[in-house]
Amino acid sequence: MGRMVLISLGLAVVGCGDDSGPGPGDGAIDRGADTTGDTTDDRSTDRPGDLIADQRPDQPADSRPDTPSDIPPEVCAPPVIPALAVENIAGATTFRSPIFVTQAPGSTDTLWVVEQRGTIQLVTGGLVAGTFLDITSRVVAGGEQGLLGLAFHPDYAANGRYFVYYTNDGDGANIVAEYNRDTGNTEGPRLLNIPDTEGNHNGGMIAFGPDRLLYVGTGDGGGGGDPEGDAQSLDRLFGKMLRLDVDAASPFAAAGNPFAAGGGDARIWAYGLRNPWRWSFDRLTGDLYIGDVGQNCFEEIDVQPAASRGGENYGWNLCEGTYRYRGFCEDPPVVCASSQVGPVLAYPRSGPPDSLSGRSVTGGYVYRGTAIPALQGAYIFADFYGAAWALRWCEGTAMGPVRVTGLDGLNQVASFGDDQAGELYVVSLGGRIVRIIPG
Repeated sequence: MGRMVLISLGLAVVGCGDDSGPGPGDGAIDRGADTTGDTTDDRSTDRPGDLIADQRPDQPADSRPDTPSDIPPEVCAPPVIPALAVENIAGATTFRSPIFVTQAPGSTDTLWVVEQRGTIQLVTGGLVAGTFLDITSRVVAGGEQGLLGLAFHPDYAANGRYFVYYTNDGDGANIVAEYNRDTGNTEGPRLLNIPDTEGNHNGGMIAFGPDRLLYVGTGDGGGGGDPEGDAQSLDRLFGKMLRLDVDAASPFAAAGNPFAAGGGDARIWAYGLRNPWRWSFDRLTGDLYIGDVGQNCFEEIDVQPAASRGGENYGWNLCEGTYRYRGFCEDPPVVCASSQVGPVLAYPRSGPPDSLSGRSVTGGYVYRGTAIPALQGAYIFADFYGAAWALRWCEGTAMGPVRVTGLDGLNQVASFGDDQAGELYVVSLGGRIVRIIPG
């Protein structure tokens, strides 16, 4: 994986026992970052939290766009952040606990806003144009539960197929189901129905990769410290990156997955994740960037190169960040002795002013738009409790991080999103959604 950047300040300053933050309430989403110093169930703190070369299908023409000639070539160095500003996507409209924004293939002027309660709103021409989906009757929402993810089929413009990830009302099961724009709120096949007795650590991000397969990020099943060892178990779907073929027969396992021939569940693509709340593919390179919310001591960013054949073990709950996990913050920390794939960036819970620290990482996107040429190739991410940052991953190394001061006015960043042109958006849990523009 290459060298990792560890923002380590000595665990004497890491706030393992900090339990401050937004309290329970309607729509407050717990991202899954524990703030207690032990391994007890942390649901009481409400926070948002293969590519097989010889088997990979041909990629759609727009999956890896050519870099426009007016954008300077990337340099393998920390990104230099230009002046940035933001603009609201729908004027003064405040959405109800929004957790994601995206744009469907074939669309140029409409955005889809996912609200935790179980609705998807349409925004066209800067105005809310109506409700696209309402499954509030099927969704249990609050804390870390709700309608958590949305992914459009690569051929959505022609076939109308899309997929959602939600927690099921009644039993809290983690559901990935198919819908179609022509059938309203009628649910189609369920690709996943994972029984879940805990309310936290549900993951929730889903996206089609450049191989046109559906990737699903699941949390470790809940309870502080992964007491059941789900993330390391190859027979369980919690704490995983799954890869599904939506056109295959149930259980929808994609051909070429690392355990297709045995040794684990055939749907598993990678494992050892705690709560991969938000992650994304670099639309130019195909690399997969994963923001994995930490337990007590460290938040982390993992990168899976586009050439990966899957099967990576990202370490949880043997490791947290690059250090071994023991249920508390060791002082001094002890480097994880396991041979798992470590993060490219890990950062602690607290530190000096203007340093990278926080308690709930929000994975972002690599900028591939054209409106801000100087931002090209920078991976933008944030912490729900802190600021936005950028790094550049090149030659196996994370260069940076660099503070993105142009986004300092945004609070409770629950998600990022992008449109078909590669421009980026920021979603604040409090209701504001903005587009990043030149400053």
